[in-house]
Amino acid sequence: MKAFGFSLTLSNLEHALWWDSDQHKQAKARGWGLVLSLRGGDVVRPFGGQWFGPDFPRRVLRFSCPLPILPFISVALGRFGFYIGFKTFGADDRTYLLWPGHVFTEADMMPESMALCPSIRFTRNRGR
Repeated sequence: MKAFGFSLTLSNLEHALWWDSDQHKQAKARGWGLVLSLRGGDVVRPFGGQWFGPDFPRRVLRFSCPLPILPFISVALGRFGFYIGFKTFGADDRTYLLWPGHVFTEADMMPESMALCPSIRFTRNRGR
């Protein structure tokens, strides 16, 4: 699985956005930032249940977008923030093989495999 595209990030601190790196726990609640991205690749959207069980998703939609046309926008200001759009996630967890419909295969379980999932999040507690 793969995800690709391009991004523009404006921020006053290296880790001002809680979703922009693996060091999201080091996010600074006093920071600000803006991310605008256009992405393409494998899209996976589970419905119902939990990603890591024991009640796994009941249905899963998967498709491929060959062009970087899927938007992702995120904003952080102090302890407030939001994102909306197609967010990347690591698609190499073997738990995904247990999802219905055989959406994930052994071939998908490569290190650093990434996919996109339509997501939205609002928070008042960024950096905690």
